[in-house]
Amino acid sequence: MTGNAESDKTRPTVLIVDDSISIQKYVRELLEKAGFTTIIAENGRQGLDYINSKNPDVVLLDVEMPVMNGLEVLDALARDQRLYSIILFSHLSDTKNRIKGLDKGADDYIIKPIEPDELIARVRVAVRNMTIKRDLVKAKTDAETELQKYRSGHMES
Repeated sequence: MTGNAESDKTRPTVLIVDDSISIQKYVRELLEKAGFTTIIAENGRQGLDYINSKNPDVVLLDVEMPVMNGLEVLDALARDQRLYSIILFSHLSDTKNRIKGLDKGADDYIIKPIEPDELIARVRVAVRNMTIKRDLVKAKTDAETELQKYRSGHMES
């Protein structure tokens, strides 16, 4: 991670999961210049561990990787209620592969080579969507808590 701890708390965190060191470096530079905090994972297994331990806001997930590919990561996450966004990115540009990734739970799909402004725009959209998801979960939890208090109060009367 970069920056000081105080500013990183307000900057959305993007986990970059890609086995290519040059892509990791390139995407990290783009995102950090755009105001994001980044974490790097070198394969799908490490990415899955970081998703579970570091609570990123957005995951940029390469499809083709050793150890565990991006679609296998999506399969492993399918049972979780995700409060983060996943953007697949790959050289696989055919419609079949894009649909497969989206059907497995990705929120978006970017085709390599990456166009810098588009990447940043899509990550910003993913952050907005993730923020809405988290706000809805919090509102639901708050409503359930208030309903429970209301029911408890009325049962005692």
